[in-house]
Amino acid sequence: MTDREPNEIDDEQLRARFAALRHVDSRSEPDFRSMLERSQSHALTPSRALGLGFRWAAVAASVVLAVAALVSTTRHRSSHSTGVSAATASGEWQSPTAGLLNTHVRGLMAPPSLLSSVFDSVIPPTLQQASE
Repeated sequence: MTDREPNEIDDEQLRARFAALRHVDSRSEPDFRSMLERSQSHALTPSRALGLGFRWAAVAASVVLAVAALVSTTRHRSSHSTGVSAATASGEWQSPTAGLLNTHVRGLMAPPSLLSSVFDSVIPPTLQQASE
């Protein structure tokens, strides 16, 4: 074989190389019919049928267990949720974040008065009194 660039190989040489490769592959490949018959005969063995039945039984058992757990959980919740606590019924309940609303800077968060200006918050109070 000569040292040529891959794109220097002409079509005839390329065809000859692929034909040789197909010939080598055809000698080593198994017969399709024998492979098909062998796989079909293995598919119907009793051990696989037993395995399939065991899978269906496992799936059915899993479904039954899941339904039983769901029913048990639902009954457990409903028996405890029927009693309403006195604090909830009387309105004493407070949200966990209610303490965040009671801050010392509540006045800063209050909206400005209706007739106020944007500049009122910028001008110091001494200058506001002198201008009035």
